[in-house]
Amino acid sequence: MLRLLILAALIYLLYRCYRHYRRLQSRAETKAPRSIASIRCSHCGLHLPASEAVRAADASHHYYCNSEHARLGPKPPRRH
Repeated sequence: MLRLLILAALIYLLYRCYRHYRRLQSRAETKAPRSIASIRCSHCGLHLPASEAVRAADASHHYYCNSEHARLGPKPPRRH
């Protein structure tokens, strides 16, 4: 009878530890900020989310904040 009580208590403690671990894990997942990839406009230098960027028509790997800047192309570097 004592063995049965000890076994039941052990199973209960393992169950509580498992629930506590799962709760901590779900909190860590929800609190972690999600990083969003940002792209710099090749014309004006504005940073915007990659999902909103307009890619150049040619294969030059340039991204723009809107279609007008994509049409104008990359701005030449400023000289001081």
